Amino acid sequence: MAGLRSLVMAVRLKLKVKVMNTIEVIALLNSGYEAAYPQLLVPVSVAKSLGLWPPTSSEEIVLETGSELGSYK
Repeated sequence: MAGLRSLVMAVRLKLKVKVMNTIEVIALLNSGYEAAYPQLLVPVSVAKSLGLWPPTSSEEIVLETGSELGSYK
């Protein structure tokens, strides 16, 4: 495999996230892991802007989202 170079290209999207508040963020499209359902992981500063931080319980926060491709939970 000597001489092979891997090409790495980060694809970023501008997303409008609406929970309690609305915020526009730049998201990395494929972070290299698989999940059973779509996930959006955000920094604490974005979670604060959306009214999701600090958490009110120790449970996972699940938000249902939708797009032209369908809805996700």
